[in-house]
Amino acid sequence: MHRRDVIIQAITTYNNKEGASSAFQADAGYLKKHHYGKKIDTKKIGDDSVMLMKKQSDGITYNLLFFKDNVFAAVSAKYKIENQGNIGHITGLAEKIERKI
Repeated sequence: MHRRDVIIQAITTYNNKEGASSAFQADAGYLKKHHYGKKIDTKKIGDDSVMLMKKQSDGITYNLLFFKDNVFAAVSAKYKIENQGNIGHITGLAEKIERKI
């Protein structure tokens, strides 16, 4: 078992779907523009989602953003070792959050 730290950075509710979509687009654009990692192709979560992965000297960080209806969520996880199971872990967590929306 690999040591992993999972942090739910934000779960925000908006008055409508357009507000959640706008927040999602703004955060995704910010992360990409400021080099928070390269985009990873993975299954879509919610109405839209994006996952970025960044290798660092002390591990690999994943940032997963998604929105569903009027809710925007951002989840971050850092792993010590690169492993295919890392992606499944963070997407699984996001899917659990999505089901509760």
